[in-house]
Amino acid sequence: MGQWALAIDFGTSFTTVAMSVDGRIVPLEIANSRYLPSAVAMDAEGTLLTGPEAVQRGRHEPASAVRLPKRALVAGPKVRLNGRTVATTDLVAAVLERAAAEARSVQGGDEPGEVVLTHPAAWGDQELAALRKAAATAGLGTPRLVAEPIAAAVHYAVGCTATGCADASRIDLPDGGCLAVYDLGGGTFDTAVVRRDGAGFVLVGEPGGDASLGGEDLDERFLEMLEARAVDRDPAAWAEPAAGPAAQHARAVLRREVVDAKHVLSRLYTVDLAVPGYPATFRVTRDEFTGIVDGDLRRSLDTLTATVAGAGLDPAGLAAVALAGGSSQVPRVAELIAEHFGALPLTAPDPKSAVVHGALLSSTAGTAAPSADPAPSADPVPRRRRPPLDPDPEDWMPDIS
Repeated sequence: MGQWALAIDFGTSFTTVAMSVDGRIVPLEIANSRYLPSAVAMDAEGTLLTGPEAVQRGRHEPASAVRLPKRALVAGPKVRLNGRTVATTDLVAAVLERAAAEARSVQGGDEPGEVVLTHPAAWGDQELAALRKAAATAGLGTPRLVAEPIAAAVHYAVGCTATGCADASRIDLPDGGCLAVYDLGGGTFDTAVVRRDGAGFVLVGEPGGDASLGGEDLDERFLEMLEARAVDRDPAAWAEPAAGPAAQHARAVLRREVVDAKHVLSRLYTVDLAVPGYPATFRVTRDEFTGIVDGDLRRSLDTLTATVAGAGLDPAGLAAVALAGGSSQVPRVAELIAEHFGALPLTAPDPKSAVVHGALLSSTAGTAAPSADPAPSADPVPRRRRPPLDPDPEDWMPDIS
């Protein structure tokens, strides 16, 4: 097969993968989805599982799984799974290794000519060193690292045509022009100002963000609202079952319902949810959801505003605000940005993939963009080797998932 490059955006909740094949951008599907859960779990034999398999195991055995390994990587060097001490770099390596293996399968077993990994702009030497170690453990050699807001800016200013963006989602950013990036992902929120510098892009000022704000936090607000309504309707039904595997399963099912409902409310104004134990569904409106998350989203806008000011700019000095991350699709995000910055933000059809697509283009920003290609599906589900046990089992960081 032809020369190809691999890009992996290892996200807090989901990981996205794309390939550049003979000048074409090819999004990769793993387990029938473009969004691979970043969760990692350990089975009874000590093998690390990733993606849907890890999520499924974690639902029934929470102590065997880390739902958010990216947070774990930042928090410390080790976690405890099933009584074993595991390096957090091994958790990340397991996800990277699966992504690379499925991409190689699509490419007939050929190795990529280049590997690109994205990372938060605020990461320092320690976090980047850990990411490089994870990549080496996964057999990816020495990848090129690209800050996530840089990749997002490249996507909107250079490569948006390649991935099917509408004209309203593209920007002709002149040399010296600045773009603010608002990236609300599943587990974290990041902001940055990026300036076009000739054929490339550079960060301006200090990046901002909030490691404790993401789509999962919006889901928790939704769950709290739903719990209050359920208890008000029938307290006994909510209390049953109160503990044990059945309760864990019911909670997992309800969380899935809430996540799906949140996505529906990005397109429609009402959604009906089934709550275990209740024969009738619960109807939630977009206005209700907006009301419970408005404080979080306003806080995110304050962070974006501070980041822009820290770069020495005011809203008039920006060419645009660009959205990245799946949770940026919540309609209230665009409304708040338009109110404050005077224009709607740039929004790609798939903001979750903006970073990984831009990462592929970042080395040639300013050149002709590749063309888009339908996403293939990769079937293999490789099982990663057992991680080595730490020689000092008492020296471990708790599972923060």
